[in-house]
Amino acid sequence: MSITRAVTDGPAAWIVRPRSRPRARVTLVCFHSASSGAAMYRRWPDRLPETVDVALVRMPGRENRLRQPFVEDFDAAVAALSTALGECGSGPYALLGHSMGAHLAFAVAGARVAAGLPPPRHLFLCGTRPPHLFRPAFTAASSDGELIAALTMMGGTDPALLANEELRRMVLPTFRADLRVCAGVRPPRRPLPCPLSVFGGEQDDIPGTELDQWRRWSSRSVTTSMFPGRHFFLVDESEDAVLGEVGRVLAELTPPGPDVTLG
Repeated sequence: MSITRAVTDGPAAWIVRPRSRPRARVTLVCFHSASSGAAMYRRWPDRLPETVDVALVRMPGRENRLRQPFVEDFDAAVAALSTALGECGSGPYALLGHSMGAHLAFAVAGARVAAGLPPPRHLFLCGTRPPHLFRPAFTAASSDGELIAALTMMGGTDPALLANEELRRMVLPTFRADLRVCAGVRPPRRPLPCPLSVFGGEQDDIPGTELDQWRRWSSRSVTTSMFPGRHFFLVDESEDAVLGEVGRVLAELTPPGPDVTLG
């Protein structure tokens, strides 16, 4: 399925596969950050091994879902994404999320565990504090100037979008909707039975000591890795290194054998 192809508002609208991977042994579902979309990971399907089927989350109100209303409630987003993931089929899978996407991925994993469904083989959580320490510096009530400053500071948004008034009118409502989603992040009732890889940027404002506290929320192994770069290090300064680490972990999870994917 092309990343630019129109999709319906059913489960297929939430998770798209840019490339067919008949040799895949594991599905990696990537959750985008606030104010972003599936295009955040546009280079990843071509850069991860053929054994990895890359699926991309696309929230409403952006890209080819531009005319659909935003989801502004964390629990509603988790429920919709959990349903969409269930419609993808069965097989080994892992979840990766950045910033807001990390909390959505973590909560979706928790929802599947609570429903008695197979948990992800691995969770990759990037660029955010654990739920008990998560306090967004900005909210949906922040001024336009504050949000533009935040987007500029973090990087990851084309400066041309922020310099153009008409384009800003598209970017800022998306950011505000996603900040409302972020306001619903809260600690889970219990740790998840999933190993975690926690990634941070060395020039981001989240210290490694705080990233290490994700250990509280897993009963399995947890590793923390710091990469050169700012908030969007995983698709900017350190994309090569992050992709290398993700590919290595997924290869260890799914040794050669019968080809199988989530769908």
